[in-house]
Amino acid sequence: MPRFRIQSVRYGDREVSAANWLIALGVAMEQLCLSTRIERLACEVLRNGQILVQDARLGEGFVVQPMGQIELEPSNEETSEFLFEAPEDTTDSTTAAMDAIRAAVTPDEAALAALTFCDLLIPTEGGAVLLVQPDGGMRFIAATGESGQALIGQILPPRAGFAGFCVEHSAALNIHEPYSDARFHRQIDERTGQRTRSLLCVPLRDGDRVLGCLEMVNAAGPHGFARGAMADAELISEALTVRLVELEDRTERKNRA
Repeated sequence: MPRFRIQSVRYGDREVSAANWLIALGVAMEQLCLSTRIERLACEVLRNGQILVQDARLGEGFVVQPMGQIELEPSNEETSEFLFEAPEDTTDSTTAAMDAIRAAVTPDEAALAALTFCDLLIPTEGGAVLLVQPDGGMRFIAATGESGQALIGQILPPRAGFAGFCVEHSAALNIHEPYSDARFHRQIDERTGQRTRSLLCVPLRDGDRVLGCLEMVNAAGPHGFARGAMADAELISEALTVRLVELEDRTERKNRA
């Protein structure tokens, strides 16, 4: 029987044997003491065989990793069944990326680990993580790509650009040709010399609070970010948010001691 690894940012990992990935997910949820009543799932099957799953009712994300050769069910009538053997190196890379986020000892390290995870799943020219400051501004705590180093430490004014909109409204954005959008903060391109052609921005949500946002800039393709990239980015942002909150709580405990 096929075997699957189910990864949850909040609840850890489980390895389950089941007839298919959906049954494996249900078994893992039961083992994690979560409800097994699956009603609304947003799913994406990656080329490496991983299934990214967001449970809309629980607000929880999962990564389902096939362990070896499995048979995937067709997603529609025009798709035939096929066999897939998960490449071992991709499995190891994804697991290592998740572990790096969980093991980070500073917000900067956690943000950089999250951007590294993004690089595994979303082909782009670079990305950044911005955190909200006490005055409402947003500070770049990590950035990748050719102009990434120049961004670290820079602060956007409150509500500036797509990042400001994303944080203020707790809304994910997938923008193609941002220069045609009045919300675009062009000063960043002027500072780095890079031209932003497409942008993906997702909030770092902790309940009703938004800590900041994660951005990916310039998708590899000419038509911007694919729809599935949003699901990838939101799963990564969830993992990052969990670690940032843990680090924040740890700092507060030290300050009270």
